[in-house]
Amino acid sequence: MTMKKTFYLLLIAAILLVATESLVHMHPYFEFEKVTGFYGLMAFGSYIFGVITMKFWRLLVKRPADYYDAPTQQEASE
Repeated sequence: MTMKKTFYLLLIAAILLVATESLVHMHPYFEFEKVTGFYGLMAFGSYIFGVITMKFWRLLVKRPADYYDAPTQQEASE
């Protein structure tokens, strides 16, 4: 499947999911939960937050490219 076909397939699926949301009563607790497509937007926002957070996390835990190839002190002294 090409990228264009995949994109249109996902777009149609998203539109159908938002359209069918009006058929199901969601029992919202807060006023902003009544917005059509709120749960989809919340999921997308959570995804973006996770990606950005992992970019910063990677800076903290990143190792040099030769981390596993570098000799240890014990090997270097022999």
